[in-house]
Amino acid sequence: MSNNLVKEWGEFQKLADLPSLVDLVFVGNPLEEKYSADGNWIEEATKR
Repeated sequence: MSNNLVKEWGEFQKLADLPSLVDLVFVGNPLEEKYSADGNWIEEATKR
């Protein structure tokens, strides 16, 4: 998923309901950009 307007963890967490999802590329959106700028995107995303 890239270049979208996801900006809240609630939207990101909906992906957990997809049992066949194995790999995820999640870039180009306000949520990823904020945490990448802070240097902790991977850490925050894996918590969820």
